[in-house]
Formats: sequence, C-alpha cells, structure tokens
Amino acid sequence: MTMRSGYTALPDTDVLGRIAGQTRIDASIYYKSRHWSTTLGIKNLFNRRLYRDFAASTMGVEPARALLLINTFEF
Repeated sequence: MTMRSGYTALPDTDVLGRIAGQTRIDASIYYKSRHWSTTLGIKNLFNRRLYRDFAASTMGVEPARALLLINTFEF
C-alpha cells in the first residue's frame, strides 16, 4: 500500500491546482518450490486514477492496473 497526502500543483498558468491525497493498493501471490518459483503481482489493484508524485508544468497520471508474472528457475 502506498499513501500520499494532498499537494498543490504548479502548472504553467497562474491557476494553482490541488491534488487530493491518494492511496494505491498492490497485491501479490507467490509459490516457491525447490528449483523454481513464480509470482503474480497486481499494481493499482482497484484501478484508480492516480496522479504522479510531483506536478510542475503538467499533472501526470500513473498507469492503470498492471499485472506482472515473474518466473524464476534455478539449475
């Protein structure tokens, strides 16, 4: 879980924008055996619209939900 309080964005215009606080929930599940392991991860589990950490001239948006599958083999 990543949480952030609100902050003020400083765009190129004279109008200040306020970014509200936000929370991103990530989750993962894994399995590990003697010679291999696999992990399924989900970033932004609830697919919320999240803004980047810092907004100067533009207010960037974080990517939507992302799935990651990682397999590791040892030999």
